Amino acid sequence: VYYFSRFLDIHQRRNEGKPNANTVTVAKLLEVARNIPTIEEVKAKKDSIKRRIIEPFFRDLDNIDRLLYSVYDAGGNEIQPENITDYETFIGCKIVFTLEGRPENIERIAARKKREKKQGK
Repeated sequence: VYYFSRFLDIHQRRNEGKPNANTVTVAKLLEVARNIPTIEEVKAKKDSIKRRIIEPFFRDLDNIDRLLYSVYDAGGNEIQPENITDYETFIGCKIVFTLEGRPENIERIAARKKREKKQGK
């Protein structure tokens, strides 16, 4: 839970004012999940991918009190986490999230836009 929460905070702050500020891929979140085994480890032990990777992933997201999120598959369709059964679908998903109680920093957004305009981006 800590690693997800910290990553989402940092991701949102770095991307404030951009369209992707509240969107992150499952693959990116898995990179910071230290308590969730890799797909290779699960396959080596011939264990259940859903039980060892998918369920703990969403359990940890659900345990972040201030997090509201929706899951979208690779086609952009909203999907319920309990309906994800295979790894290929899971790894292709995006999480669109909102962190409650986190205000936007309007001055920082304005400064970023000014800096990007000056740099020609």
